[in-house]
Amino acid sequence: MKVFSNCIFAPIRKSEFGFFVRSTGHARLDRIDRGSCKRAHFPEIFWVMDGAGHFVLNGKQHLVKPGYVWYYPVWSEHYFFPASSFLEYRFLTIEGKSAPLLFDGLGFKGGAHYAGECPENLFRKLELEIASPERKRRLASLSLAFSILTLACSVTKRISGTKGCAEEARLLIEEDFADPALNVARLAELLHVNRVSLSRSFSRRYGTSVSGYLNGRRIQSALEYLKDTRLSISEIASLCGFSSASYFSRVVAETTGRPPGKLRF
Repeated sequence: MKVFSNCIFAPIRKSEFGFFVRSTGHARLDRIDRGSCKRAHFPEIFWVMDGAGHFVLNGKQHLVKPGYVWYYPVWSEHYFFPASSFLEYRFLTIEGKSAPLLFDGLGFKGGAHYAGECPENLFRKLELEIASPERKRRLASLSLAFSILTLACSVTKRISGTKGCAEEARLLIEEDFADPALNVARLAELLHVNRVSLSRSFSRRYGTSVSGYLNGRRIQSALEYLKDTRLSISEIASLCGFSSASYFSRVVAETTGRPPGKLRF
């Protein structure tokens, strides 16, 4: 196992903006790193990629696994270390008087939350941009950092103890059925549950499959558009989460026995 700790710092220490990207990096540790024990004057996120780690906040130790982002607010005492044989992660720090407001505005809370797969391509691009003091490159760094942060805080749905994964999945479908990327695998990822377990739980509760419910919700919306608007078939397909107009037409025809064009009222 290759152990490493790479950190790239910005060549500036202040900016005309209220914040700037201070550093980013990629590490794979097999023991406590001395740099992990500090009190920082800047906010920092860690996106765990492999292995697992113990992160300490306010005296409490938390186990953080791949797919989770850990956030240390400004002036937090940083202390983390591998939970088993190793911990691999990418990190991002932002400095400046308005940096805490940025994280607060995005809804970050100290600690861990599930965010999905680490966007390594964005971190790699950031590593290239951050090394330059040029204004254009600094703006590019901020743009990449914003992309990383918005991805890190975009997965907000969690399983509640009372509703369970089937109900949470149904609510997600009602809210996001128009997203063509939404499917069983994506729902399982958002809810951090096993795909097979989700499918079984959903079928028991609602008497249909996740895919069946999702397609039904999309078709229901499509029929409403066909009835109440003069939008084109392509536009309706896009608004209802179908990947293409041809697929949309086929699904509607299979479900209703008539193509979309014959369902105009």
